[in-house]
Amino acid sequence: MNSDYKISTLRLAKLLFDYLYLHDNLSPAEAIIGFGHFDQKIPFHCGKLFSEGFAPLIIFSGGIGAGSAGLKKPEASVFFDTLNHYFPEISAGKVLLEDKSTNTGENITFTLTMLRDTYPEFSSFRKLIISANAYRQRRVWLTCKKYFKNTKLINSPPVTSFEEELEMFDRIGEDLCSHLIQELGRIRTYPDKGYIESNVIPQDIALISTELNKLIER
Repeated sequence: MNSDYKISTLRLAKLLFDYLYLHDNLSPAEAIIGFGHFDQKIPFHCGKLFSEGFAPLIIFSGGIGAGSAGLKKPEASVFFDTLNHYFPEISAGKVLLEDKSTNTGENITFTLTMLRDTYPEFSSFRKLIISANAYRQRRVWLTCKKYFKNTKLINSPPVTSFEEELEMFDRIGEDLCSHLIQELGRIRTYPDKGYIESNVIPQDIALISTELNKLIER
């Protein structure tokens, strides 16, 4: 890969990443939902928010799916282990695990079913903090909007950067740039399938994705 090609690819990829990496100003909520992934910054971030008093409950949702990247057990269980390592003071009673889902829609529907059937006291929320891997955050938000109609959603992915995420994906042999293009494709097509809330992708972002895809396919 020549240097000009690499610089052009990474420049476009960072612009696309910045669009997908959705985050809001924090305010107290009733629960924090951490969406399963191999990214262990997510449970650490959820534990930090809990410890800082932003919510009294953590829900980890995730079985073994496309984002598990070789984890040996369900994402929610791995998240709980990471949380317990860094925040042993957070009691198990403050953490609920949904460990069967394999995609974002199931993360939500299986979590809602678990809450309704097993924890009815937590079956409805007025305000939720939602935390996913950085480039997935916008789609997670759009999916949550589909299912949590009367709930205020606060986007709070782990603090990171495009460069940090690129290095993390490189370590496991994954191409972050390709993932970014695929993610925008899901955001474009999933509303018609009923998976996520309808949304308008800015024209400049669509063009960036197209140009990035041309560079990768060269």
